[in-house]
Amino acid sequence: MPSTISRITTHLFRSPIALLAAHPLLLKVHQEQLNILVPQLATAAAQAINGTLGHDNLWITCNSGVEDGVPDFVLSCAEDSRGNKLPIFIATPRPLSLVENGDYLMPRLKAIIQVLHDEANTERIFSIFAQAAISKAFAQLWTERTGIACEPDPYYSATYARCTRHTFRNRQFTVLGDTTYELRVAVEEDLEALTDLCYDFALTSPPFEMTRDQAFEEARTLIAQRKVWVHTINRPGAKEEIASLVAVTRESANVSAITKVYTNPGWRGKRCAERLVRHVTKTLLSKSNKESVVLYVSCNNPARKVYQRVGFTSLGGEALCDDSSNAGHWLELGFDQKQVKLGLW
Repeated sequence: MPSTISRITTHLFRSPIALLAAHPLLLKVHQEQLNILVPQLATAAAQAINGTLGHDNLWITCNSGVEDGVPDFVLSCAEDSRGNKLPIFIATPRPLSLVENGDYLMPRLKAIIQVLHDEANTERIFSIFAQAAISKAFAQLWTERTGIACEPDPYYSATYARCTRHTFRNRQFTVLGDTTYELRVAVEEDLEALTDLCYDFALTSPPFEMTRDQAFEEARTLIAQRKVWVHTINRPGAKEEIASLVAVTRESANVSAITKVYTNPGWRGKRCAERLVRHVTKTLLSKSNKESVVLYVSCNNPARKVYQRVGFTSLGGEALCDDSSNAGHWLELGFDQKQVKLGLW
């Protein structure tokens, strides 16, 4: 068990390849705990190899004497594959009992923030997304260091959920009246409809709304990378419609993360999202190497019941709940929008 008074060291990495060389176990162990940033790290490494990685990326590790090959904390200040600047992500393999211990957490975050402040423009730090205790402590320390206050309301307050072969609940598909439907990976012909859904989804996620062009680029990329599934609807004499989408954009060897679920308002109340989430989850878990499918569900979001019916549970296997004190509570806290430049995710 790491000590709260261990010697703390930090390391800055501008190269994802260098980080993975220093910590090769990052891609192999604690895949759920590190899912928020390790798949993006692997993508960045591939981009570095083919020469397409942008220059505005950095990672900071914090170690304090634990000899398990994995840092206590990893901070990511990076871009996605399309060049959009992402929030600050911080992940840790350490147990919640340590993460919520201020004597353990605060000195390590202070050390990380020292490096981040020295290496990154403060305008770049527009939000932090991590376990709630980490986000709150980071925001407090960053404000003390920079004078840049937090926005009054969290951008995102969510519960971490997971589904395994053991918890997955199969169910016979229901019939939708005189309509037929298909659950499949999106194809090029879906681009226009998928663009509309990506655009509409972003409108529900302020302050990260998209322009039409950005929504088009996101939809095009998701289709090209085969990372988005659709629930289509066919009615007699009508053009095929897309009722729901499910995107899976973070994948590691044993864990897949559902990162976007959205249903066309005209098709809500017909369990289209549940049908598609169940299909995607079952498909992913059918792969021999996959151990779990994970996602974040907003607190007070009725979709929580959808995920429960599919078989998603909280970290300890309990039913999902909206209690912000639960162990799986994550927060995205934003910084004063007048003093930062918003990214997009």
